[in-house]
Amino acid sequence: MATLVRGLLNANQMDVRVFCAGMSYVGIGVSGTFVGTLSFFMQQFSSEGGMFGPDATRVYPYPGAAIPSDVTSTGVASVTFTGTTATNYYWPVQNCTVFSARVSAYTSGSPIVTLAAALDGSWADAFLPASGGNGININKSVVGGQNILIIPANPNLPRRLKSLVVTVAPEQGAGGSSSGATTAVWNAYPPLRIYDGAYPTDNIMFAADLNTTVPFQYDVPLPDQKTDFPGISDEGLAGTPANPITIFLASPGLGITTNINAEVGY
Repeated sequence: MATLVRGLLNANQMDVRVFCAGMSYVGIGVSGTFVGTLSFFMQQFSSEGGMFGPDATRVYPYPGAAIPSDVTSTGVASVTFTGTTATNYYWPVQNCTVFSARVSAYTSGSPIVTLAAALDGSWADAFLPASGGNGININKSVVGGQNILIIPANPNLPRRLKSLVVTVAPEQGAGGSSSGATTAVWNAYPPLRIYDGAYPTDNIMFAADLNTTVPFQYDVPLPDQKTDFPGISDEGLAGTPANPITIFLASPGLGITTNINAEVGY
C-alpha cells in the first residue's frame, strides 16, 4: 500500500513532499489548471556513509529526473505548464529519504499534485484523479435499470479492481420510506459480470448470480489475479493495460435501486 500525499500548490515555492526511505518508486500525478513550472527534488543519503554509515544523517538535495509514465521520453528535472494539466511521472527513489515537487515559477492556477511512495506497484495510485469518476473509491447508483460502471484504462499499467460491493434495495419514496419492489426480476443472466474491456463484447473476467429477494448486500468474492508486471500486487482482478474494467449489473426491474461500490488501484 502506498503512502499517499496530496497538495494544492498556488504560489511560488510551495511544495508537496513524501517520505520515501526504504521505498522503490514514487508516482507523481499532476492535475488541474496551472501556468508555471514544477520542479522535482530528492534528498539522498550520503554516498560516503550509505544508509547506516557514520554520516548517514547527512542528506543532499538534488534535482530528480522524473520519468513520464508513458516512458516515451527521458527523465526531466522540471515541467513547464501552460494551462490544463493531466500529467503523470514516476521516479526510482532507492537510497533516498524525501521526494518533493515544488513550484519553481508561478504565474497562475492551482495544480493538485499527488505523490505516492511504495515498495510495490501501488505507487501508481498517484495517477488516480483526486476527484471525479476515476478515483480510488467509486460508486454508481441506478433505479430500475441496468447499472454499468466503467473504470477508465491506463495505457501502460493494468487497472485492478481490489474490492466490489453490490447493494440492491427497494426504491426509496418521499421522506426516505421504502416504497419500491421487494423482488428483483433480473433481465439478464448472470446478472453481475466484470469485463476486461467493454460491455458486452470483451472478455468476462468474473460473473455471479444474485438474489431475487431484496434488500441485500453482496461483498463480491473477487479472486486474486497474478500479473506479469513486477511490483504489482495480486490483490483482486487485474485487467489488460489499455483496457477499461467494466462492471455490468443487469436491470432488476422497476422499483429497485442498485448500487455498485468499487475500490480501484493498480
